[in-house]
Amino acid sequence: RPNPFNDFLAGLASLATIGSGVNERAMRSNDFNWFVQHDWRVTNRLALNLGLRYEYYGPFHELEGRFVGFDPDLATTAPIPGSGVAVTGGFVQAGNARTPLPGIPLIRDSLVEPDRNNFAPRFGFAFQPFPNTDRLVIRGGYGIYYDRPNARLFTNQLLNFPYSMLAVTFATPITDPFVQVPLPSAFPLDVTDPTLFPFGGPPAFLPAAVPGGVTFVSASGFFPDLHNFRTPYVQQYNLGIQYEFLSNWLLDVGYVGSSGRKLLRFRHLNQGDFAGDVFFQTRNGGPFATGLSDLTVLGANAMQSSANSSYNSLQAKLTKRYSQGLQFLLSYTYSHSLDDYSGDPTGTSDNTVVPGNAVLLDNRASSDYDRRHRVVLSSIYDLPQIYRGGSKAAQSVLNDWQVAGILTFQSGTPFSVLTNANGFVQARADFAPGCTADDASLGGDVTDRLDQFFDTSCFVSAAGGFGTTGRNILRGPDQRKVDFSLIKFFPIDETRKLEFRAEFFNITNTPSFASPVNIVQSGNFGQVVSTSTSSRIIQFAVKFNF
Repeated sequence: RPNPFNDFLAGLASLATIGSGVNERAMRSNDFNWFVQHDWRVTNRLALNLGLRYEYYGPFHELEGRFVGFDPDLATTAPIPGSGVAVTGGFVQAGNARTPLPGIPLIRDSLVEPDRNNFAPRFGFAFQPFPNTDRLVIRGGYGIYYDRPNARLFTNQLLNFPYSMLAVTFATPITDPFVQVPLPSAFPLDVTDPTLFPFGGPPAFLPAAVPGGVTFVSASGFFPDLHNFRTPYVQQYNLGIQYEFLSNWLLDVGYVGSSGRKLLRFRHLNQGDFAGDVFFQTRNGGPFATGLSDLTVLGANAMQSSANSSYNSLQAKLTKRYSQGLQFLLSYTYSHSLDDYSGDPTGTSDNTVVPGNAVLLDNRASSDYDRRHRVVLSSIYDLPQIYRGGSKAAQSVLNDWQVAGILTFQSGTPFSVLTNANGFVQARADFAPGCTADDASLGGDVTDRLDQFFDTSCFVSAAGGFGTTGRNILRGPDQRKVDFSLIKFFPIDETRKLEFRAEFFNITNTPSFASPVNIVQSGNFGQVVSTSTSSRIIQFAVKFNF
C-alpha cells in the first residue's frame, strides 16, 4: 500500500506531473438570432403572449486550425508487449489547419457540425375567470430556451494531444522527478516520428528517472463528440393562480417545471475500472490504455451534449405589499430535480467525470443540488415613530428605525457513497450483504449523528468495476439560517438622508452542517467534519441616500 511520507523519507516523489505544449488558441464563432412576438388581448379577461425565436450558435473554430478530435469509431490500435496498446488511428484535425499534422486526417474546420434546428416557440396567457373581479388571475406559459455552449469548453483544446502533453510519473527521485518532455517549440508532436512513437502512435516513450530510463506518456485531452454535438436547450412550463384575498395581500400558488435536453457533460473515453484495491496499481486499464490516459482527472475525455434533466415543483408565495410600515414575503417550494450529470459541484470547472461514465452505470438520479423543501421568509418593518415632541435630539435618537430579516430553512442535498475518488480511481461503494439505502439512513438530530451520520456498516469497498450502489442515494443535513438587520435613518432634508445599518448574518449562530465524508477508504467515513455556512458575522455600514 503506497505511503507518501515513507516515499518522501526514501527520497522519492510519489507522483510528479509536468506538461508542455502550445498554450494559445484564437477561437472564433458566428451567432445569428431573430424573433417575432405578438401580444394579443383576446377579451378584456384573456391576454395571450405568442412568440417564436430562432437561435443559431455557430460552432467554434480556430484561426490556425489547431483543433484536434478523437473518434472512437475510427480508432485503431497496435499491441505494446506487456503495456496495453498504442493508438494508431482515430485522431482527426481541423480542415483549416495552417500546418496539417502528418498522419492525422482533416475534417471540417470546427470538428463538429453546426446545429441549425434551433426554433424556440413561446406561449403565455393571463386569464381572469370571473367578470366582476380582478382579484383572481390564472397564468401559465411554455417556452423553449437554447443556450450557447460555453467557450470555456473549447479552450480545453489547449490540453489536447498532440498540441499538448501531460506526463505523470510515480516513485521517481525527488532530485529528478519529471519526465523529460519536449520543449514547447517541438509541438505539435509528429505521431509518425518513430523516435517518440515507436508503435505508430501514442503513448510517447520519453526519458525519465525510472528503471530502464524510459517511460510512456499517454495522450490526453478534451475531445468534442464528432457525431452528435448539439446546442443544449431547456423547456420551461408553469401554471399558477394569483389571488388577492385582502387589500395588499396576495397568494400565489403554481406548478413550475422544466426539462433540459442535450446538456453538456464529459464522458471519459478510457476510464479504467476498479480492480478491488483503492490504489492505482490494481486498477484495470481502459480499452485504449496505455495509448490514451486513463486518469480520471485530465485524462482522455469526450465532450458530449448527451445529458438530460427534469425539474418539477409546487411553489407557493404569500406576499404582503408595503402598508402600515410592514411588508413581507413567505415562500415555500416543494420540488424534485433529476438528471444524469450535474456538473462540477463547486461551480468552478467544467471538467468533472462521473464514475462509470454513465455507460456502465445508470447515473439518472436526484441532482447534486436537489433540495426537496425550501422555506424563506423575508420582511421589513418600519418601527412606529414613538416620539412626537419638539426635541430634535429625541427625534433623532428615538424615531426612524427599521428592522429587517430573512429566515431560510431547506432540505439537505443528496450524495453518493464512493469507494475512492482520486486521479486513478472513481468508483462507488458496494452495499454490504442485506443492506439497502433505506437501511443506511439514520434518523434523529444531526448534532447527535456527527460521528456517524449514516450507517457506515452498510457499505464496503467495491469488489470490482465501478461499484453497485446508486448515485445520490443518501441525503445530507438540512440547513437553517436567520439573518437580521437593524437600520437607523437620519433625515437631512426631503431628498437626502443618512442610513446606518447593523447587519447580523446567522444571528443565532446556528451551524448548518455539510454532507458527511462519503469515501469508504477515508478515516472519517460517515462523519460530518464541516459546515456549509459560516458562523455568525456582524457588520456595520453607513450609506448616504440622495
